[in-house]
Amino acid sequence: MNKAFTIIELIFVIVIIGILAAIAIPKLSATRDDASIITLSTNIREAASELASYALSKKSIDDNITKMSKVLQSMITQKYATQIDNSTINIKAGRINNCVIIKKVSRANGISIVLNFSSDTTDKICNGLKSKIDINRYPVPLTGSKIKL
Repeated sequence: MNKAFTIIELIFVIVIIGILAAIAIPKLSATRDDASIITLSTNIREAASELASYALSKKSIDDNITKMSKVLQSMITQKYATQIDNSTINIKAGRINNCVIIKKVSRANGISIVLNFSSDTTDKICNGLKSKIDINRYPVPLTGSKIKL
């Protein structure tokens, strides 16, 4: 006597696999977005830290902001960021090319690193990045009365 699966049993298995796939695919997509947000936020904080460390260790500020940070150089090479001019970097998040703008700014009390966010709120990754970065920690002073070079 031959033993085999019936058509009904095969249909049930296919339906169950389809239901599991319908549940798992959105979860995997959300996990990928979360990983992207965490990676970008970590890179931005690390870049700001590198810029401040460079200023303190070299006792000077380079004209080109990317020469002060390996993280920014890497982000530009990997197309996660674009250098607009010597003092401005646009960070891409999701579909927004300028989700985060890192800028070296001269102020009355010295030179600082300023962070600005895009006003575009249509992208989930960019919005998630905004929620992960504490804007109150910026601007980061590189020179001035609090920093002795």
